[in-house]
Amino acid sequence: MEGDRVNTRVLTFEGFQGSVEVSTDDNCLYGRVLHIDDLITYEAESPGQLKAAFEDAIRDYRAFCEEEGKEPNKPFKGSLNIRIGPNLHEAAAKRAAQDGVSLNDFIRDAVSTHLAGPKMVQEIHHHDHKHYSVAVEETTEEYGYFNENGFVQCQEQNQRQLPNQKKH
Repeated sequence: MEGDRVNTRVLTFEGFQGSVEVSTDDNCLYGRVLHIDDLITYEAESPGQLKAAFEDAIRDYRAFCEEEGKEPNKPFKGSLNIRIGPNLHEAAAKRAAQDGVSLNDFIRDAVSTHLAGPKMVQEIHHHDHKHYSVAVEETTEEYGYFNENGFVQCQEQNQRQLPNQKKH
């Protein structure tokens, strides 16, 4: 019989995430709550105890905030500051202007598209007296590089046939 395993570097509880770290010097596991300004740490001797310590830390944090009459930090407020370097910043701003959208909308759409993954875009029919439907997944990778002339934007299109062909 196999027990529960912590097979991750991040714990999740009530919308909060916490790190999972190992100290070989102290022979323990420890972590801190991620994505908030307040510092909340926890430690334990086993993965199960670490998970419980993390959840207790979140409950204690919320109780402390309530006693103090303050709102707990929210892990994600919907805004972030990113560092992408001046060349990529310039290229993104120019592309956003070319597309007629704000830089914020351009970056939000790029992140959303990346997280959504590839999409089914077409179905191909072969005619050889038997009809087969073939599902094809098409992906477009956009990337760029800098050379002596500035930023060069590239696209690479890839297709792969998905399983489950059906005869008609």
